Amino acid sequence: MKSSNQIFFYKLEIEGDNILNSKKNQVKWTKYYEINVPGFFVSTKGSDQIQIVTDQLVYFYSFDEDLMPKLDIVMSNFMGCISLQMDNNDKICITYKTG
Repeated sequence: MKSSNQIFFYKLEIEGDNILNSKKNQVKWTKYYEINVPGFFVSTKGSDQIQIVTDQLVYFYSFDEDLMPKLDIVMSNFMGCISLQMDNNDKICITYKTG
């Protein structure tokens, strides 16, 4: 769980060609998308979904085959939590709240 004002998405890109350049391929990270929503970023290992939890709303994103984030649903943060964890089947939810 990390707090942020912006969330950036990066992908690995390979530059160069061993056959033509006789050099090693260079790998670099390239930013391809950003979300400008301040809040806590939550992801679950093994899931293709992320959540951004703000004081008022919870944003649920999934990824398409091109790895572009797609906003699935926005939920009111009626629980007042700073983080929530859902299982991979979306049947169990655990929330974290401070104070």
